[in-house]
This record gives sequence, structure tokens and C-alpha cells, in this order.
Amino acid sequence: MSYSIVGEQIQKFRKEMGLTQRELGEALGVSSSAVSQWESGGTPDVALLPAIADRLHVTIDALFGREGGEVQDMEQTACRWIRSLPEEQRLDKICRLAFAMIKFGFFPSKEPPEIGYMKLCEMITSKGEPIILPSVSSTDHGIVSGVFADDMSFAAFFPEPEKGYMAYFSSNEEYRELFRVLAQPDMLEVIVSLAGEHSKCYTPGAVAKWAGISEERAKEMLDALTKLNLTGSLDLEGDEGEISAYHLRNPFHLVPFFYFARLLLSTDAYYMNWMVRGKPLLRRDDK
Repeated sequence: MSYSIVGEQIQKFRKEMGLTQRELGEALGVSSSAVSQWESGGTPDVALLPAIADRLHVTIDALFGREGGEVQDMEQTACRWIRSLPEEQRLDKICRLAFAMIKFGFFPSKEPPEIGYMKLCEMITSKGEPIILPSVSSTDHGIVSGVFADDMSFAAFFPEPEKGYMAYFSSNEEYRELFRVLAQPDMLEVIVSLAGEHSKCYTPGAVAKWAGISEERAKEMLDALTKLNLTGSLDLEGDEGEISAYHLRNPFHLVPFFYFARLLLSTDAYYMNWMVRGKPLLRRDDK
């Protein structure tokens, strides 16, 4: 029996997944040349067939082109795959899977690009400035934005709501007040000092020491953050009387906030970019 059909099916499902030969090989512990040989008519080791089918999210029957080899339920397959990984690898593998899916979504009518993860997320411009290279896809169905590199990566998915994104924004006045407070001198240093350990509360004196400002100024800025609900406060009774202690309410939002702020400030450079929107990005549907 000829097994060339197996190589043909591997190539078909690999491209549908948006994987390069190198990426599939890495997932299976073989070289990209081995994958190339399979797809050119060679035969994978029988012991590899279950792993190949799992990585391509199909049944072994599907690799032989047989009926009953339909693509498996992707949600269940992905969950089983993630649970099978060591905990310290899970987020990285999720980002790599997102990268593969984005590549396929970027080029819906043609072959996905034969590019893989970047080694470094930054590049140096002709002016000597470091910039991060994001991958972005924007269609009438939503936005996908991410950075995919060995040293730093993230993936963010924003399906477009029926009413549009702006229907779920805060008011312009709330944003103006947020940015006004954040723009105060030393405010970012105060926020970063509070984010040191999310489970702790800090007195104005401790924050003042870390931020290099006066205790009075630290108290003033902490109260401004509390008014915006960015921090919470506790009144403590000590030997010298009552004192307030503060903590960030949602410290984990800081990382995506600062990441996206840097991307917003970066030059118009992308690792991958696919823009096919036909309607305005920011609209409000009042129906």
C-alpha cells in the first residue's frame, strides 16, 4: 500500500492550521526536513501518527484520507492539549497557537506566510531607537493584536460587538480625568511602587521612599488614585494615631495597559499586518 496520501494529508492539515514545516517539526520533535520528506511522499514513523494527528487536530483516519476522519472539536482538543503541558509552558504555548491561527486568518484566500516566531520582539530603527514589532489583524469582525517573540509575547482578541466598540467605552470625561491624573509628575513611579506585591498595602511614607518624593505629595497622589477607584485604602490605628494604607485594585491590568501604550506610541511597523475593514473602527450603534 502506498502511504503518499499520508504526506498529502499532513501538508493539507498543516497549511489549514497555519503552521510552517519547522513549527510542526518542533512540536513533534523532528526536523523540518523530515516533515518536508513526508509531504514529498515519504512515510512518518508509525509511532508518530498519534502525535501528528493530535497536533493537526484531526483523527488518524483523516491522515489516511478515510471517512470518519473529520476535524475534532477544537475547543475540547485545545483544552486537553493545554492541560497536558507543564504549567510553566502553558501561556507560551497558547501564544504560539494564537500566532499560528493569526497567520491563517491574515491570509484567508491564499497561503499563510512561511514565517515563525521572532527571536526578539524589538528591532532598532535607522535612528537607533528600539521599537516593538506587533502583529495585527483588523477586519469587520474584530481585531487581533499581539507580539510573538521568544523573549516577550502576548495575544489579545477583540471580537467586534454588535453595537460597536464605543458602546462599551467609558465617557470621554472619565478618560480625560484618568490621563490627567496619570500625567502628574511622579505618578507613574507611585503606581509602579504599589504594584510591587499585589497583596500588600502601603503607607504614604513607604510609597514616598520608593518614589523619591515627599510623604505629603505621596498622600496627595494616592488619594487622587483612590478617587478614580484605581486604589483602595484602609484606615489603620497605630501608636501615633490613625494612618491610611493603600493598594492597587486591579494591578494585573497595568501590564497590558503599559504594553499597549508602548505600541500606541511606536512607529508604524509590524511583523504581520492584515487590514481589510469596510466600516469605521470606532462607531456607536444607537439602534
